[in-house]
Amino acid sequence: MSKKTISTLSTILMALTLPLAQAAANAAATVPVADLSKESQATNSLKDVQAAAAAAAVQSEADHLKSVAEMRLSREANADSLTALREEVNQMGKVISSLNAERQYLSPTQSRALDTLVPLAQSVAANTENAIEYFDQNGVRMPSAVYQDYATHVYDDSQKIKQTLSDYLKYEKTRNQEAKLEQRVQADGE
Repeated sequence: MSKKTISTLSTILMALTLPLAQAAANAAATVPVADLSKESQATNSLKDVQAAAAAAAVQSEADHLKSVAEMRLSREANADSLTALREEVNQMGKVISSLNAERQYLSPTQSRALDTLVPLAQSVAANTENAIEYFDQNGVRMPSAVYQDYATHVYDDSQKIKQTLSDYLKYEKTRNQEAKLEQRVQADGE
């Protein structure tokens, strides 16, 4: 790991810490018809966090890192796992930052999902950065309980991100289906 690695993670971490209150204050309660394509893009982006494997990939890499740390595999195995995890965390951070920039086009449910995801993503990024720093500083004395704790925290938070996304997406889909059904019932009654 290098200073560039830590710098990249720090940049992602800072991007994730942008004030949500300001963005939330600008969010509209309803989306004008002209902005439906933007809302659709934001919806697709939210799905991409999960579907494009950002959350799932981070969770998978975190699981792998946790296993490598617990099995006390070689330094190279740990370095490879940290590198893969860092790349997935960076990708997830980019997607979440993009969603944050599109917040005005998100539905209220999607905004709540994003509000839930940001602190979890910050924790994943911080613990990944801490694991990398610890790895760089402690060389062959790997892995330790401290390192294993970082790996466990990354895994736990990434699992929460994956589950949170899944829950919010199911909820949004169910609400949309309910709204369509309500419109059909009202149209049939007229």
